[in-house]
Amino acid sequence: MNQSEKDINVKEIYFSSGELMLKGFLHLPQNDHPPVVIGSHGLVSSKESPKQIELARRCNAAGMAYFRFDHRGCGESQGKFEDVTTLSGRSMDLRQAIRVLMTRRELKKQVALFGSSFGGTTVLNVAAELNAAGAGTPALLPAEISAIVTVAAPVSSQYLKAEPERPPGLDFLTPEFYRTHLQFDITGSSPALHHVLLFHGDADTIVPVDNARMIFDRVQPPRELILQENGDHSMSQTAHQTDFQTRTVEWFTRYLL
Repeated sequence: MNQSEKDINVKEIYFSSGELMLKGFLHLPQNDHPPVVIGSHGLVSSKESPKQIELARRCNAAGMAYFRFDHRGCGESQGKFEDVTTLSGRSMDLRQAIRVLMTRRELKKQVALFGSSFGGTTVLNVAAELNAAGAGTPALLPAEISAIVTVAAPVSSQYLKAEPERPPGLDFLTPEFYRTHLQFDITGSSPALHHVLLFHGDADTIVPVDNARMIFDRVQPPRELILQENGDHSMSQTAHQTDFQTRTVEWFTRYLL
């Protein structure tokens, strides 16, 4: 937890996902019994993503709780990244995070989800499962997800760049890793999704912008697609970041409060 978080109500939470122990931070607003937004970070990111930390601050200011956590093999959570990272594994992590938060008395049993890049895929996958189940959803899971926001989410592994660049220190992100661990296709789950706000840079060279268009065309209203002009995969432009934060909090406020 960084220095600025000492002055606000942030609770450290550990929870299990399969045989792994994961760690997260629950940011609570000043008002009682708030709904909660849960964030799912990108493939090689963590709960310390500046995007999520700022989103937590803004959600709290608007009266919503925010939970950011490390998926298996990332940050302070257990697991060796190259052994445990799959869409099914991360989906389990997110479902477990929802279950744990729904047991907490200080929170309203109403959930929205945010996901960046592969975290967006994870969010869409889990939300579709819950929404499709509806009233048959297992105990301690909401019957439906109230709102969803994603940034640069790939809808299928076939649309990812064939030979991904490997940043320094991430030599395990080989083509073989992508072939064995990151084969997925969630296009069939889209009709179960609604209240979806999508952001995607039209110059994204890692996840082509057509992924966002495919998701948008398949999900149910209300829905909105924001194409960021000359935007890259990491949303590096300050104007794009500011617009994302403002629109995202407005979307969550509209459908959570």
